[in-house]
Amino acid sequence: MSQASEQENESRRTLLKHLVAAGGAAIGAAATLPDTWVKPVVDAVIVPLHAQTSPGIINPITLAGNWSGAWNDTVQGTSGTAAMTVTVDANAGTFGISLDLNGPVLAAADPPPQPFTGTFTAAGGIIANQVVPRFGVPSISISPTGAITGTLAPLPEAGAIQINGTVTSTTLVINYTANRSFPTPLNFAGTLTMTK
Repeated sequence: MSQASEQENESRRTLLKHLVAAGGAAIGAAATLPDTWVKPVVDAVIVPLHAQTSPGIINPITLAGNWSGAWNDTVQGTSGTAAMTVTVDANAGTFGISLDLNGPVLAAADPPPQPFTGTFTAAGGIIANQVVPRFGVPSISISPTGAITGTLAPLPEAGAIQINGTVTSTTLVINYTANRSFPTPLNFAGTLTMTK
């Protein structure tokens, strides 16, 4: 008998001794041990549904609902309340936003609620290819982890807004800088914070 065979048999004897010591039920289990080691075959791994998204990945469906909060312009010293309604069509991969910023937004009159539409995939969301009356044409990206970046331009006053921020299923924070050319040149910077 070769040395490898002797070691294998000794390993089996040791295993059987431990199984017998563990109790009578283990004896039945020992009888099912194969004569030789067989490499296990795994055809597929099925991940439970609750574990199929990596930590930090935003599920767009969780963003649907009514949001509220406030905006604050630290350059102009102005502020106001904010309300937002988000609708999501998971089958179509689309979403809609109605954003109502109250107060002297960009040093102008209180605007009516502004409509935004977007699309989403596993790669994230996009808001683009539309005209939002108060804010011009958005070009906004939302990453799968909720990072928001983009621009809105041109403003009716011939300016632009730069944004960056984050969104989770319950919190939205957007930092912005903006400028306008007329009726008088002005700069803006501040934060929009909302919760659901």
